[in-house]
Formats: sequence, C-alpha cells, structure tokens
Amino acid sequence: MPSALTYPGVYVEEIPSGVRTITGVATSITAFIGRAARGRVNEAVTINSFADFEKQFGGLWSYSTLGFAVRDFFLNGGGQAIVVRLYHSDPANQNANPPVADTAARSRFWRGALANGAPACASV
Repeated sequence: MPSALTYPGVYVEEIPSGVRTITGVATSITAFIGRAARGRVNEAVTINSFADFEKQFGGLWSYSTLGFAVRDFFLNGGGQAIVVRLYHSDPANQNANPPVADTAARSRFWRGALANGAPACASV
C-alpha cells in the first residue's frame, strides 16, 4: 500500500522483488596453479602461510614464478591459498624439469640446454 508523503501528488510504493541480495565472500583466499619443485601433482592443497607452501612444495624455485606469487600473496595480507602443482614429464628431454632447485642442478641444466642448441637468453 502506498504511503502518503507531505508533498501533494508524491507517493512511494515498495514492491517486493524475487531478486536475492548478493552474499559477501572472503577476498583473502585465492588459488594458484603452476610448477613447483616438489609436492602432490594435480591436487588442490590448502595452505595458510608461506611456511606451509615451503613445507609442501619446496618454497621459491628459479624455474617457476609460482613460489614468488604465493610469497607475495601472503606478504600482502592473504589469509589462505589453494595451490595446484602442475607437472608433465617429457621422456624425450629429461633436463626439461629438474627435480631439485639446487645450484648444481641448475648448472647442469643450463650446460645441457646450451649444448643442445637452446638460446643463451631462454626464459624458463
């Protein structure tokens, strides 16, 4: 029923709508998908800190930006992350994804890549 206002000829009538309000959700949760030095493959893993990421996936790794993105997420106030590690082994090229992120493995990887004709300024 319209309610009469103090101005002549002006009436306001509120009609109920079937539209529901938008429910608020947490914005401090995100998902990351990428390559990591170790961890479960093709499985979503929930982590609550960068220390959890280091324990599960090996921390920062020079062959992938995933660790850096997760670290920056938590440094900027992120609360929870869901990480999926991707891995594809290529039997034809065993040096394509070194299993460990140590200096000796990187050195062997680049010596092998350069010997096989890879460009010197490759982005991995």
